[in-house]
Amino acid sequence: MNAGGASGIMLGDEDEDDTELLSGKKKTPPFWSFEYYQQFFDVDTSQVGRRLLGSFVPQFGQTYLESHLRPSPDLYGPFWVCITLVFTLVISADLSLYSQESYADAHHNTHFSWINRAALMVFLYTWLVPVILYAQLYWRESHWPDIH
Repeated sequence: MNAGGASGIMLGDEDEDDTELLSGKKKTPPFWSFEYYQQFFDVDTSQVGRRLLGSFVPQFGQTYLESHLRPSPDLYGPFWVCITLVFTLVISADLSLYSQESYADAHHNTHFSWINRAALMVFLYTWLVPVILYAQLYWRESHWPDIH
């Protein structure tokens, strides 16, 4: 059919993909793209089950970090732990308020805006505090006086 035009562009893209696959080196996507973060959530059900079981049942002779996390680190667990904590906080606060209002014979309103506040608090604490601690420890190590 047509040797140029849109089909020529598509062939150029396929050639880039072929050389990328043949060279064995894959370009890393930019950190603002979905593909960059997809690699950190690449777990399957059996791996999650093994990690949960490994966190409850200790194995002597090896640490949990060496046996389960270092071979393939991911963000799946910390993300869902934070989400679970957010909803647990909101539900428990709402139940507490409901029990207080039921004794006072007041009408109860569910406060869905608390989810945003709880999510902000939990995710800031979970992600920002370790970054600040790491930065402070890194800075302290580089500015530590050399005593010899």
